[in-house]
Amino acid sequence: MHPSFTREILKKYGVPLKSNPYEARNTEEFERMYQAIHFKNLNEMKKYQYKLVSLGTSCFVRMVFGRYGLKPFKFEGEKSYPFDLACHPIPTIIKCIESNFDKYLDLSYISQDGLTFHHNLYDISFPHEEDMEGDLARFVERYRGRINNFRELYGTKDSVFFVMFEDKVTLTENNYRELMGCLTEKFQNYKFIYLTTEESIAPEYFDNIISFYNHLQLPDEHYSWKTVGCTETDYGIEFDLKSVEIVKNIIENSFISK
Repeated sequence: MHPSFTREILKKYGVPLKSNPYEARNTEEFERMYQAIHFKNLNEMKKYQYKLVSLGTSCFVRMVFGRYGLKPFKFEGEKSYPFDLACHPIPTIIKCIESNFDKYLDLSYISQDGLTFHHNLYDISFPHEEDMEGDLARFVERYRGRINNFRELYGTKDSVFFVMFEDKVTLTENNYRELMGCLTEKFQNYKFIYLTTEESIAPEYFDNIISFYNHLQLPDEHYSWKTVGCTETDYGIEFDLKSVEIVKNIIENSFISK
């Protein structure tokens, strides 16, 4: 266990500690716990006019920041965006934003493997659309709506915080500069936050004004946020809350410094 995992952050949020920090909570206990944190953070952050938008590269950002209240849930009025619940390589993310999602919904590039859709041109996997039951027309309509929601952000006066998460760093300096160029062209007021679990030093081209680079320490070398049950343990909750605290501090400091 990494020495930085002291569970102090759980105490801060009033989360009862397990005697075994590797023990997963049952569904009812976990939902009760995260809902309390969700509403606490949601109430604290509602004084700021901002949007938190996932730039992938997986579902981590949408799921964790929604669960713990830096983003509302859909039933609370939050809109969904195309990078929320799919796996996009970084060059694809850049291409989509740059081209205004050209060919994203071109049926000639979309295939299916059971209930999972794939975009063969852009190398996108959509593992969280099981409720579509393989219905391609419904899938396309859903993502047309998510793309339109993203386009609506082009004219927003709210601060937009784009958050990207990667387990292993694939973001190159060229990727970074291309992405920042696309965002600057389309958004009036934004910041870019990059999170990774790979041990790394922030590249100098991240300026800590518009762009922020943060390493997320894993509880131990075996921990995987994708493994069922891990996120319900003390160490899993602590890992998620550490990422939430990093982004929350960036958002708050951005408004304080204005």
